[in-house]
Amino acid sequence: MVIASSSRPAVAVRPPVRRAFLAAAALALPALLPRAGAAQATRTEAVVGDRVLSVPVPEGFGAGSSPRGLLLRPLAARRASYDVTVTIEPAAAPPAELPRLRRDAGTLVRYRLDREEGGSGGAEVTLTAERPCESVLLRLVLRTQAELLSDALLEPAWAVLRGATCRWREGPR
Repeated sequence: MVIASSSRPAVAVRPPVRRAFLAAAALALPALLPRAGAAQATRTEAVVGDRVLSVPVPEGFGAGSSPRGLLLRPLAARRASYDVTVTIEPAAAPPAELPRLRRDAGTLVRYRLDREEGGSGGAEVTLTAERPCESVLLRLVLRTQAELLSDALLEPAWAVLRGATCRWREGPR
């Protein structure tokens, strides 16, 4: 309700119930909004045969195509490369030597982590991981260099694999 008077500017009057609702909404709203510095995740897609591969692109990364999928790289120049490739592989593909298991978001992921001592950028690190997606496998390969191997180093790659999806291609094939 708005009260107007010729001597005073218009004033909004809020009933007590509405005031309580607005106070509760003001407390809940920050939790619903992205935090400062947090960007909305973008996705990129590639057609691979009769499938469409879709992956999240982490903040600060760019995406391009690879022969059988997608390639993600940091946009800013880095001392060491950080290449993440995601491909669709047939479920009957010869199994990669992936001796380790990890449950990620309810899905069993097979993986291998190789570390080869290298030059001034640190050891060469290769993470190879696979998880099922419908009737195919999603294979992720991360290649980077690092002085120290940490969970923080691997997390962008794990997040890409966790958020990757595949679906049948629609339309003419």
